[in-house]
Amino acid sequence: MSDNDRIALTIKRGKYTTEYEVYYKERGEKHSVRTFTTENEACKYVLAEIQKQITIEKVRNIVGLDGMTVNERLWTSGLMDEFDKVKKTNKSKAAQLLRILRVDQPSIDKILNKKTDGNN
Repeated sequence: MSDNDRIALTIKRGKYTTEYEVYYKERGEKHSVRTFTTENEACKYVLAEIQKQITIEKVRNIVGLDGMTVNERLWTSGLMDEFDKVKKTNKSKAAQLLRILRVDQPSIDKILNKKTDGNN
């Protein structure tokens, strides 16, 4: 089986320690190469990338996404609970979810930096 158009993990001997190299291979060329010093870090990264790709594919299949509000996009995509979980603890993950849902950057900034007025 070819490893083209896939994320891959290779384990190799580095100068001082074992290295875990994660990359995406396209047309025989490695792209987005990341090197980790522990297997755990590398595996977490691979899992996150796979989950991101699954989410992107799911969003691509939503009809009428661009005509929806942000809440409708989150609900329709099944990302509402995940977004609610990460919006206060991991703003970069929350922003990534909104970008996948094709929310514009000014709106993302406003959503994630929203000040609470005590009524929420």
